[in-house]
Amino acid sequence: MIKRRLWIDPRDAETPFEVVAEKWFTTFQKRLSKGTLAKYRSQLDNHIIPQWGTWPSIAIFNGYADIEEWVSELHEDYEESTVCSIFALFSTVLNFAVRDKIIPANPCSGVRVTRGEFEADRIIATPVQGLRAAMRLYRTGMGFAGFVLCLLYWRTGSLIPCIALHSSVPVGAAPESSLTMRASNKPRRSSVGMGSAISCIDSQN
Repeated sequence: MIKRRLWIDPRDAETPFEVVAEKWFTTFQKRLSKGTLAKYRSQLDNHIIPQWGTWPSIAIFNGYADIEEWVSELHEDYEESTVCSIFALFSTVLNFAVRDKIIPANPCSGVRVTRGEFEADRIIATPVQGLRAAMRLYRTGMGFAGFVLCLLYWRTGSLIPCIALHSSVPVGAAPESSLTMRASNKPRRSSVGMGSAISCIDSQN
């Protein structure tokens, strides 16, 4: 951790957030317009410091759920645009704390600020999993064509380039494309269908 310059002095990590916020404000106030300066000062004094001022910086770093709860409370009293503005300033100060070696990372990363339903996360296979699925297809009889189709599907998430290559005609290209296999070297088309390629990749997730 020390060699990678990621080590944080525990004494610095205990710095109260208000101290960090005031240091940030003092550092950048000469670069801000009067209007922006007044807005930031108001947000710090009325929303951010009252909530987080006495918290040790490391406690905020470990307080993801507390941050989410705070954002929800802000939504009860303010419009979404105001909440986003307050949260953006809070995150900016924490980014300053990261660069100042007070906390290892910004805990605001991944916090949801807007309203609405959550979108389902799409599970994506890792490169190693994609390669394993491609090798499995290669061994099941689809050969090199199956290997390439599997990697294309893993890389793009779309069947269009896969179908194009499977047909030896790339999307938007003429049949005489360089990707078209020569008849003398064209392998026998396997009975293993596209569904096998998809299921093999999905099984890796």
